[in-house]
Amino acid sequence: MSYASDLTASLSDQLALVSPSLVRPSPSPSSVNLASTAQSTHKSHSHSHEQVDERETQLRSTLAKLRPSSRSLHPPTVSASTLAQLVVDAFPPFQAAGATPLTSQTEGIELVTIAQLTIAAYGTILRTLMQDAAELGQEDDYWARAESDPWNTGLFLLQSESQGESPEG
Repeated sequence: MSYASDLTASLSDQLALVSPSLVRPSPSPSSVNLASTAQSTHKSHSHSHEQVDERETQLRSTLAKLRPSSRSLHPPTVSASTLAQLVVDAFPPFQAAGATPLTSQTEGIELVTIAQLTIAAYGTILRTLMQDAAELGQEDDYWARAESDPWNTGLFLLQSESQGESPEG
């Protein structure tokens, strides 16, 4: 596609290779340790675990929006406003009293999500800069052609001279 898309895809792939365990679903509490889960059935623990599961699901949803689909080799093109909304959705303002306690798995998923959002932001900025550079290149080509042709240069001078004169009255 373009250099920006290729680079973004490459960085995303490298991130996925570095952190494969964080892209997979986390183990359910029943598969981790049945005995400890059966013993700790009080309400605060289950509520805390539900919050952690909800947080991981929210982060994985954000990652899914930033990863390419199985049909595409390139990550989806994300606009700046969509990217900003993804950041706000994935990382709402911190609330100390009601903050979800982090497990090492959740913390890792947060770091991967931040890295993926950073890669997407870099790709968006790079794509915008390259589009602007291409437009400037086209304008430079136009003026180079205008300057190299004596007829166009003379026509330009006549037009600019007539616009620069003020009517006297």
